[in-house]
Amino acid sequence: MRLQRWLLALSALTFSLLFVMLVIYCYWMFWPDQIMKTNGVATTNKLKYHPGEGLHYTFSYCKSRPVIGTVTRSLVDGTRTTFATIQSDLPVGCHEPWICSLRIPTNISPGIYHLESTGEYQVNPLRTEVNRLRSNDFEIVGVDPVREFWNGQTQSNSNRLDELERK
Repeated sequence: MRLQRWLLALSALTFSLLFVMLVIYCYWMFWPDQIMKTNGVATTNKLKYHPGEGLHYTFSYCKSRPVIGTVTRSLVDGTRTTFATIQSDLPVGCHEPWICSLRIPTNISPGIYHLESTGEYQVNPLRTEVNRLRSNDFEIVGVDPVREFWNGQTQSNSNRLDELERK
């Protein structure tokens, strides 16, 4: 008799704990808790850049809780040049505009690019919120390596001619 009561109490406790865990799971998975909201658009400060130059972009956002996010930024033109992942702790509240910057790599090919930024925020142990930004298109103009080579050859040849004329 005591054993039956003990097993009944144990099973009631087990079902209660399972019910509580199910409620917590459903709350974490389905409750609409948005940490960060952006308009999805970033605007660059210029439309033409050179390799090695700083690129400044602005965007608007509203953040509801002080959660640190992981941000990945990429320059895209058919290929993707990805920058190092950074930890972002933007202030809580609505901010318009917010200015960020990055340095364009010196070895990037000329072309028409846009910036893509992805921010991931851990809402709870089961869910991660992802926010994406895309900038306007801009051009990265570079030095033409063939022209640079021939200009260098012409200058070195003219220097040689000057030396020969002096002799």
